Amino acid sequence: MRTVEGPGWKMIHGDCLDVLAAMPDKSVAVTLTDPPYEVEAHTLQRRYKTGPALSSDGERRVTNAPLNFAAIDSVDRVNVAALIARLTEHRALAFCQAEAIKDWKEAFNAAGMPYRRAIPWTKPAAMPSLHGRYPGQAFEAIALAQFPSAPACPMGGAARHYSFTRARPGQAGGPGGTEAFHPTTKPLPLMLAMVTDFTEPGDIVLDPFAGSGTTGVACIRLGRQFIGIEKDPAYFEIACRRLAGDEAKPRKEQPSLFDLLGATP
Repeated sequence: MRTVEGPGWKMIHGDCLDVLAAMPDKSVAVTLTDPPYEVEAHTLQRRYKTGPALSSDGERRVTNAPLNFAAIDSVDRVNVAALIARLTEHRALAFCQAEAIKDWKEAFNAAGMPYRRAIPWTKPAAMPSLHGRYPGQAFEAIALAQFPSAPACPMGGAARHYSFTRARPGQAGGPGGTEAFHPTTKPLPLMLAMVTDFTEPGDIVLDPFAGSGTTGVACIRLGRQFIGIEKDPAYFEIACRRLAGDEAKPRKEQPSLFDLLGATP
């Protein structure tokens, strides 16, 4: 394992199951993470709009490509949830496909960290289904688990959903508010909103699947401390540079997962 640190942040290169197992109990206030999705999502996510190259009619081209990391399975989900519950003092939030909410609910409940809510993230510019037989997928879900002893969320009891256009390659500052540094980059405005809603200034926030570090960037901007774990060495380096304030170039032009859950190869 390799660790890189800066003011208010730490990135650890390694498998999150190994890293989390070595961390002390209740060492972070909140876990906020975007784990790999389930295998059917990886299978269906074969077509996406590339950017910024345009076809003659001005539309971004559609191409086929596999995701370059493994899907989560039921064993890893249960193990990750158990480790998160041991390490986290207040609450945890995990992005997932809508169909996996039940799986994350069961995993968190089994770990003794009660599941509370499914929060939707809607994507106004989501791609339609290319085959046209049924609608495309225009939202993802966020599973929230929270201990009874945790203080109230900073956002209080208001109902919440998020509506942000996904991050797209080559569109820094565009509708998504961020550039896609990773195949499943989340929009920075989305992560800023979530950090504001579910963490307090000074909290230590953990992301076991840190990717290109967008959660950490949001934490630093909002005065939270951040611990990120990333297995892929290239994304680890990108995250470290971003957290240090040096915006990196995208590794590869790939879109966010689930712009087209209903796509077929």
